[in-house]
Amino acid sequence: MKIFQKTFIAVFSCVLLIIILLSYILANSYINDSEKALIEQNRIYGQLISKQIEVGYLQSNWPYETLNNLSKRDSFDFWWVVKGDGAIYRSDNVSFMKTNAYDYFPQLKNQTNFDDTIYTNHGNNYGIYFKSFRYGGEVWTIWVGFSLSEISLATTNILITVALAFIFVLILLSAVLYVLVKSFTNPIVKLWNTVSEVATGNFNATSEIQSNDEIGQLASELNIMIKNLKDSRSKIEENSKMLEKLLAQKEAFINQLGHDLRTPLTPLVALLPMLEKEEHDAKRKMMFDIINRNVEYMTNLVTKTLDLAQLNSQDFDLNLVDTNLLDILNQSISLNKVRLDEKQMDIINNIPKDIMVFADKIRLQELFMNLLDNSMKYSPNKGAIILNAQPDRYSITISVQDSGLGMTPEQLSHIFEEFYKADPARHDFQSSGLGLSICKRIVEKHGGKIWVESEGLGKGTVFYFTLPISKKSADVFFDDKILHNNIDALLESKKNGSSK
Repeated sequence: MKIFQKTFIAVFSCVLLIIILLSYILANSYINDSEKALIEQNRIYGQLISKQIEVGYLQSNWPYETLNNLSKRDSFDFWWVVKGDGAIYRSDNVSFMKTNAYDYFPQLKNQTNFDDTIYTNHGNNYGIYFKSFRYGGEVWTIWVGFSLSEISLATTNILITVALAFIFVLILLSAVLYVLVKSFTNPIVKLWNTVSEVATGNFNATSEIQSNDEIGQLASELNIMIKNLKDSRSKIEENSKMLEKLLAQKEAFINQLGHDLRTPLTPLVALLPMLEKEEHDAKRKMMFDIINRNVEYMTNLVTKTLDLAQLNSQDFDLNLVDTNLLDILNQSISLNKVRLDEKQMDIINNIPKDIMVFADKIRLQELFMNLLDNSMKYSPNKGAIILNAQPDRYSITISVQDSGLGMTPEQLSHIFEEFYKADPARHDFQSSGLGLSICKRIVEKHGGKIWVESEGLGKGTVFYFTLPISKKSADVFFDDKILHNNIDALLESKKNGSSK
């Protein structure tokens, strides 16, 4: 529903409700006033007749003039002089005389007080006024019957008049509201159209609203904002092109630098151990050891830098296949067996043997190698590394828990940044500060996420990451088509290049 329709319906409904309420109040007030006036007229006649009869006209001197005036009224029905037992002593119609009033109105038989009271019956459209007086030690009552048809007729006339006035006001109101609401909503619609144009990328759109109210000011501010957005977009596009160029240059520089560094490092890695082996002087052997460790650090740094650059490259692609998670993990543990034995560390492997993931085997092994290396590096001797895997409806969550140094919240917030070291004071030649950054890129390339938790320093660290579950494991654990669709979506994104 458009804003014009909403506003028109809301305002029209409120005004219509007010008009209906006022019409009801006025009509009801007029009807009540008419009924009160009619009753008051009959009250006056009843009181006058009863007073005149009471002062001496009961036998022969009836108040004929008063009764004639009463009988001439359009609403007059009858008048009775009724004794205490209900017998009609006098009447405008002789046929009622010497009959009993309660035979005609049995509902009044149990009424005890008739003095200056009114009985109305709107269903039969009549009313009776009662006025009591004493005569000869007895209580008598004047009954003055009158018709309420005048009230009904007045009510009908009022309703017709109100209906006609209501229709006229309704038409007039609709026309006035249409013009007012249109004048109010048209600028808003124009603003909306302008915003929609901008949302589609048309920064040449402007809002042509010439008014001195708040909407006019809003339109002016909107035009200024569109101009600023247009300028900002141009700058962003320029910066984006520059950034793409710089990234391409960075990638080319890193690749070239890596290859240039590898060239002299290759003979150093090959020849230095041979020279160290032939050297017998203790001081020189110690110097060779220092050189070897620095060369090893540089080789590791170059390898990791090139590896991360490859993962960040837009041309990089994964070789995704169904892979047994436990097999890859066992291979990674086997490759680290020497270091695990040196530190007398235990591996508590809780990974089920039948879990299959949809992953790149080489990159998955690299992921485990980096995480195991990190856990061993920052764990004390005789520590333990606990491995767990938990499948859910969409993926498998794997955890690598150690009993190492732990981390502070500040360290946790930077742990996956490139070249970040949790303890920069340590001169660790085996750490490049790139291992966890590489882990993050590998997991993200698989469409998963990685995070780390630690209760604090000295309380160990737990790395969590998710990988897509294979269709085989999906059938075993869940038998759910949604999981199949996840794999298909990952393959499709890989095909379209969105996983790059």
